[in-house]
Amino acid sequence: MISKYFINKYKSLRKQSYLNKIVSYQYKYAFIGAGSHSIANLYPCIKYLNVPLKYICTRNKKNAVAMAAGFIGCSGTDDMNSILNDEEIKGVFICTQASSHYELTKKCLQANKNVFVEKPICFSLEELKDLIKIQANNICMTGLQRRFSVINRSLVDQKLQTQHYHYRYLTGAYPDGDLAYELFIHPIDNVVQLFGNAVVSQITKIKAGDNATYFIHLLHNHKIMGALELSTNYTWSSAAEFLEINTEKEIFQCHYPNRLTGIKKTQTLLNIPVEKIFHKPITQNIYFDNSGFSPILNNNNLFVQGFYGEIEHFVASTEENKKDEFTHLNSLLNTYAVLDQIKSAK
Repeated sequence: MISKYFINKYKSLRKQSYLNKIVSYQYKYAFIGAGSHSIANLYPCIKYLNVPLKYICTRNKKNAVAMAAGFIGCSGTDDMNSILNDEEIKGVFICTQASSHYELTKKCLQANKNVFVEKPICFSLEELKDLIKIQANNICMTGLQRRFSVINRSLVDQKLQTQHYHYRYLTGAYPDGDLAYELFIHPIDNVVQLFGNAVVSQITKIKAGDNATYFIHLLHNHKIMGALELSTNYTWSSAAEFLEINTEKEIFQCHYPNRLTGIKKTQTLLNIPVEKIFHKPITQNIYFDNSGFSPILNNNNLFVQGFYGEIEHFVASTEENKKDEFTHLNSLLNTYAVLDQIKSAK
């Protein structure tokens, strides 16, 4: 049958697009770090994309050697200089303790390497500006996966005419890190990317023991208003990230990372809401709803959340020597300006 021919042809092309990645890289790469985050989220994407790792570097050489055994032609080392001095290495992935990201990134940029560094890249706007000065022509990309999430890509396609939004980012206690730069960087960078640069009009901080809740009002370009609740006074077992965007014709509801819907607004007649006169069913558009039922790449959690997309983007940018807004540290300037204010809030 003709339909079967085209189905098989499509499957063949899809398979070849993956197999071609195995031999298409012209540069070598290195990875610094082998913690739980990188093992669970970054290394699987690198392996699927067949990125040619030449080195894996950790403070404990034994761990580096064990991790490197999973990659063909890869060596484990505890000597970072072997990476910095190797001209074959074009790109370096950094995912270590957050406190070391700034210095490691700085050394790699000074060695003329492209860098993908897990968030946070540093802990102040001042440090970020220092890195921008030495970035030069190198690609330096921070791992903020919501930029590549399926929900955000769908929102960009909608060409939103946003009026205002509400954002709730709720987790349990976070005693082992910096709330602003390690945790709240996700929602703050997200709204800056979606709605443009912002200034803080108000911050209210509520302490509850070791936990904290921030109520923040942001004013973006084009007079877009945002109200945010960022809190660690909830629970990790039912952590939630919910963004509701009010536009002229539709209310978008983002339940990160797996669901994006839109509720159509009804019209008015002589300033009277039509929905109060004619009781019609609510019109809801489902733009994305991932149940995980179909086990394909596009439904995989690493793809949906954006980990796969950010790794793929960094490698493609390195191979093509191409910088864009996602591979330049300038894209973080407003994010860090807001984070600095959150950090200093009393």
